[in-house]
Amino acid sequence: PVCDVCARAKATRTSFKPNHSIRGRTFGDYVSVDIISYSVPSRDGFFYVLTFIDHAFQVLQVISVNQ
Repeated sequence: PVCDVCARAKATRTSFKPNHSIRGRTFGDYVSVDIISYSVPSRDGFFYVLTFIDHAFQVLQVISVNQ
């Protein structure tokens, strides 16, 4: 006999799908936006970086931004 905790610890889980379906069929349908801030400015004086990812075309755009 195996205790309940041991049985749950040994239980297998289903893995993630290797590829997810792309949300969006044309450019601009599904875009992720993120902003990253740094406490120290870059060589050009930028404190922020904006990233845009278009999931349909898998395009990445990075823009440096001042305050």
